[in-house]
This record gives sequence, structure tokens and C-alpha cells, in this order.
Amino acid sequence: MPASQTPHPLAPLAERRFSADHVWIDPGGFIGVTPHLFGRPGPVVRVELPELGTELVVAEPFAVIELEKATLDVFAPCTAVVVALDEALDDLAERPLERWLVRVECELPELLTWSSYRARFGAPR
Repeated sequence: MPASQTPHPLAPLAERRFSADHVWIDPGGFIGVTPHLFGRPGPVVRVELPELGTELVVAEPFAVIELEKATLDVFAPCTAVVVALDEALDDLAERPLERWLVRVECELPELLTWSSYRARFGAPR
């Protein structure tokens, strides 16, 4: 899988939407995860991403994050086609709000706002 070659500016947290599965999506279609997904972060051993052109289905797993002591499924926040990947994810567990996994083309789904997400799950570490 080819990695993304150019950095992408992510939208501010207030412009992103968040799922109860601890996944965020921004208006540019970038999808990532929140610190709550990790519980206690550990080193990322491996991240398994879908291939370019893969169709994600809302609420279905599309990626796997393997930590030293846990394997985490990442669930799609919308139905869309993957148009870019970011495989430079060594620091994903330490900086999840600053890292993205895939980029898709879709409308911003009706999910939790940043303030609603924090009210429901607490402020990230």
C-alpha cells in the first residue's frame, strides 16, 4: 500500500465529528481515532489499513491497530471510498488527535461534536 507523501492539515477539533466508537472524521474526509480508543496507550506494533479504493461501510471495522497487549478494531464513521492512506503512524497512540488513518470522500456524518464527545466520554488525556 502506498503511503501518503504529503502532509495534510487536519481541521480543528471543533470542526470534526466523533463517533461513540472513538473515531473522528473531519470535513476534508480525514479519519482518525481518539485517545479513548486506546485506554492505556502502549507502543503501536502494527496498523492494518484498507487498500486504496476500498469501500468503507458505516459501523463496520475497516482498520486494525495492534498494540503490545491489545488489538483494536476501528469502525467506519460513514460509508465511503478510501482515497488516501497515512502509514506513518508510529506515534499514533501518543498523538491520535494529530494523526489520520485514511482519507475518504463523503459528507460529514451526523455524529457528536467535540464538546458533546467530551461531555459524554470525558476529556482525553
